[in-house]
Amino acid sequence: MRNTVFGIALLLLLLGCNGDDDSTNIDCSASACTNIFISHTVTVTDPSGVAIPLDAFSVTDLDTGEDLTRTLTEEELEQARQAGRYPLYDDLTDRDNFPISRSIVFKGFIDEKEVIRAEYSAGTDCCHSSVSGNLNLIVE
Repeated sequence: MRNTVFGIALLLLLLGCNGDDDSTNIDCSASACTNIFISHTVTVTDPSGVAIPLDAFSVTDLDTGEDLTRTLTEEELEQARQAGRYPLYDDLTDRDNFPISRSIVFKGFIDEKEVIRAEYSAGTDCCHSSVSGNLNLIVE
């Protein structure tokens, strides 16, 4: 039984890899994706860990200048401010343009002044989004 599970896992891994470094040639039609929604957020605090309520924030593709900022309702924005957690990138960001890899920047503003800025590598594979970079930001 253990060998069967290992064999199936290896087969799925090999089917998902085509050895071609050009991500635009990836065929996602055979991908078995979960229905789990992946969302990446940035936490903004002061040095003591207290949430920083930003007046505004933006997420932008560094190469193209495309605005990737998620639109929030007033209630969602108030919840983000109270928790100090702001949306960065999720499975819906590039749902019609995958697989993709981007360099993005998060900027936070108070009184129209930029108080925090951080850059990330973000993207999607055939199923879900991923982000690399520091997601816990401290405003000095």
